[in-house]
Amino acid sequence: MEKDITEEFIKTAKKDIPELKDVFSKIKVVAQDQFVVVRVLGQNTLSKLKESEEDITKVISNIVPNPSVLFSLVENNSPRAKVFTKKRQSYTFTNFIVSDTNRTAFNAMRDVSEEPTGQPIVIFGPPSVGKTHLLKALQYKVKKDGKHSIILLNMKKIVNDIFYHIQNKTFEQYYKDLTSYDYLLIDDLQKAGEMTTSGKGIDKIDSFLFDIYEDFFEKDGKQLVFTCDRSPMALPFSDRVRSRLFSGFAYQIEPPDEKLKRVYIEKVLLKYEPLTIPDSIKETIIENSVNFRQIEELVRFAIEKYADTGDDEYVINLVTMAAKTKRKKHALLTPNDVIEGVCKLMGVEKKDVVTKKTIRDKRVLRAVYIITYILVKELQISQAKVAAILKKKSPMTVNRHLKKAEALRIDDMDFLVELNEITSTILG
Repeated sequence: MEKDITEEFIKTAKKDIPELKDVFSKIKVVAQDQFVVVRVLGQNTLSKLKESEEDITKVISNIVPNPSVLFSLVENNSPRAKVFTKKRQSYTFTNFIVSDTNRTAFNAMRDVSEEPTGQPIVIFGPPSVGKTHLLKALQYKVKKDGKHSIILLNMKKIVNDIFYHIQNKTFEQYYKDLTSYDYLLIDDLQKAGEMTTSGKGIDKIDSFLFDIYEDFFEKDGKQLVFTCDRSPMALPFSDRVRSRLFSGFAYQIEPPDEKLKRVYIEKVLLKYEPLTIPDSIKETIIENSVNFRQIEELVRFAIEKYADTGDDEYVINLVTMAAKTKRKKHALLTPNDVIEGVCKLMGVEKKDVVTKKTIRDKRVLRAVYIITYILVKELQISQAKVAAILKKKSPMTVNRHLKKAEALRIDDMDFLVELNEITSTILG
């Protein structure tokens, strides 16, 4: 299967061949096994690249061992030249595609863009369904109106900043600066749990989120907005933080439905005009895609293949295979992948989960129930093997964990949400 390695190539080439920086926008680098094709827009660009062929091959060899490199010319006036055109993506409420899967979240964000409410908002849903688009649309609208100050940060950056400022004894000023904004938008809240699995680390982030929430809650002219990839109740924070996150306004965005996928495909295709694909390929993309990012990937893939071959049946098969490969990645998961993934998402230590000792910590036990459920029910691993993996005395212990997990799925809504979100994240 052909793999686009353009971004990886450019990242290294910027350092190793800086004299080519002006032509990076005019190349596409794709690899299949050890064969690498450098597609080049325009004869002048190709001539310039040929002068640095040896250096280019060295850069590619850092990505593909022992590559066999071929340069391919794409004429400026050919239909395929459109593949090299990148239009800057703008994120506004106007170009956000509204449907039943996201209407409530969209309306809430558009309304709060007019004036802060003092009521924190959480937008949650799986990756690539439009959460960050809404945050950026809110930021764009507030900045355009000019009445309020606003900042948008990713939680990963916040975590790094927190520990940096604590270490340098400047945290108090950092916190003061953050809370001085009228709007504080925090994207990918779940990354806090993924980055801080140790007790002290997660406690610091937990306290930070609690204080931020309290500082913005019910204050005139203030607005706090989070996005995350799962329900706030499934995040690995303390009960006081999770309950606050859920006590404001929480809006879920569902994966795009068939109608929304169809509209989005047409929107993506506008970037590649006059290139297009037949309806039969569009329907295949609709059938096999799960989110906006995958739709974009499959449309780009289909455009290139159809421009090359003009064979819709051939491209339909390729698109189907590409989508299935993505979906089946979880089949390559090892039990250790699952254990480490659950521990990271729930903020517990692996050594506390994989142990012969009796587990008394409720959060750790919850993690064991979820791990057991995924290994047995999703990956179809025998209870005897799971017992050995988790260092339990016998398969009967695993059986008890499994029964407990199944009972909690029925009786405990919080557990059900957490189980579904974690399972989706790890297998997705």
